[in-house]
Amino acid sequence: MINYTPTNQLTLEGFKHPFYKHLKLDNRWVKLAGVIPWNELARIYSRNLDPDAGRLSVDIRMVIGALIIKHKLTLSDRDTVDMISENVYMQYFCGLKGFQSDAPFDASLFIDIRKRMGADKFDQFNETIIRKAESLKPKRERIIKDTPSEDNTENSGGQEVDVKESSSSSSKDQLPNQDKLKLDARVTDQYITYPTDLKLLNTAREETERLVDVLYKKGSFDKKPRTYCRKARKEYLVVSKKRRKSKKELRVIIGKELRYVRRNISTIEKMLDKIEHIQKEFPLKHRDQKIYWVVQHLFDQQMYMYRNKSHKCSDRIVNIYQPHVRPMVRGKDSADVEFGSKINISEVEGFVRCNHIG
Repeated sequence: MINYTPTNQLTLEGFKHPFYKHLKLDNRWVKLAGVIPWNELARIYSRNLDPDAGRLSVDIRMVIGALIIKHKLTLSDRDTVDMISENVYMQYFCGLKGFQSDAPFDASLFIDIRKRMGADKFDQFNETIIRKAESLKPKRERIIKDTPSEDNTENSGGQEVDVKESSSSSSKDQLPNQDKLKLDARVTDQYITYPTDLKLLNTAREETERLVDVLYKKGSFDKKPRTYCRKARKEYLVVSKKRRKSKKELRVIIGKELRYVRRNISTIEKMLDKIEHIQKEFPLKHRDQKIYWVVQHLFDQQMYMYRNKSHKCSDRIVNIYQPHVRPMVRGKDSADVEFGSKINISEVEGFVRCNHIG
């Protein structure tokens, strides 16, 4: 079922609050609430919701307002919920009819909201808000100047006249240039640990050991396959705790980690074949299945670099849980390499659009 507060809600003067002074009409959240196209955004958000099934949803106006507050102030999920519960203007912005000190919803709801929306709906939100903002702008007056002659230039009293701008606007249907084109390469930083070959292989080994445990519990095996997890963990800690590691030590431990991962992958394949033959279904969940595929691809990349004594390969994986993250060499003083997605952003009259993410 869908719950939504329409646009014709209470005015600010009728908004109930336990304060003695009147709220300010020129507050930024009050102004923003009057220009946001709530109905259009609500239609986009509720497009995949069933109005006749399920329990009553959180007010869509509250969900949209919380998303705007979160991204406008760059807050975390918990901070966003706390900020709304503490600020009367934000509660008015989110559609509440009166002030309340309780949290409007649990912070974990943001996870379901992001899954439900995805990148497409975020883009539709952005385009809808930009179209609304552009429609509220006054029409720009066209500046038409005739090309000045030498006499007019001398009699202008020393006033500077842009000849290029005048000549470009000779046609009545043509506007002069309004701004400058700004180009810049950006990387959206991801919060991941700094990736090294040893860390990645250790994480891959631990994940494959976990998958072996998961499959062992689901299948009917005589005994659990050996993974040598204690020995592998001990060998990893001996090298990882050293402040300075020689190339020979790193190559030796990386070779051992590769052999452990290869052994675990072979064990998982045999266990999957046996379980699928008996149960006629794939035993791993979607998340575990994705991790297993990423680990296999990571193993191939690391084995290629190990055999060729190289540190480069195409589409190198730097995080098992976020395989889309790529290393970008930027050459900055703080960090030579940034990890994230390269984005192509255009700015037109103050409005920013994301044209490409890759």
